[in-house]
Amino acid sequence: MRIWKGVSSSHLYVLEEATAYLLAWQKINVEPLSPPIPRQFQKWSKPPHGWLKLDTDASVNVGSKVSGLGFVVRDSEGAFVAAKSSTWFVSLQPKFAEALALREALL
Repeated sequence: MRIWKGVSSSHLYVLEEATAYLLAWQKINVEPLSPPIPRQFQKWSKPPHGWLKLDTDASVNVGSKVSGLGFVVRDSEGAFVAAKSSTWFVSLQPKFAEALALREALL
């Protein structure tokens, strides 16, 4: 069998090479690199009557050098008061990103 640029190979050799490439691709693209991290969920609790509650969060993607910040404010009945989110095109340290989210909320 002529494969490429006139090189001859047997059909068994081609099949073995194709299978090896497929297995290598599957190993890289199908198997997870590490076990997934279990998520922990907390139920939101209302603040005392007459108070507001501020929740902040931040996320950092070191690979793409993007950080996201956000906050939400709710009253003692759980009603929405205010919120904001922003994207920063810089890779921040997680604790610094959390601090910036708090700063944005308080401004």
